[in-house]
Amino acid sequence: DIEPENKLVYSCTKSGHIFEMDYNKLSIHHVRRLLPLKNRPKKETKIKNVSESGDTLSINSIHLNETFCVTGSDDGFLRLWPLDFAHVYLEAEHEG
Repeated sequence: DIEPENKLVYSCTKSGHIFEMDYNKLSIHHVRRLLPLKNRPKKETKIKNVSESGDTLSINSIHLNETFCVTGSDDGFLRLWPLDFAHVYLEAEHEG
């Protein structure tokens, strides 16, 4: 089995960071910090700027496919993001 040349691995943290790592080079490709949302609920919601709030989303789980990323966080919401994490497509409240 041959490893793909550009294999990326993702990891999430309780501090709201998502690490995008290059598996083959053993290096961090990109780090993103997800922040709480300004407005709720809307079809497409923008993320707050870092200067507006020191709060973060405590991310417990993450799942990616070729198009989207889904996160589960301590605030009780599942969120559907594009892979650039520029905004939230969908937000659903969950228990536990």
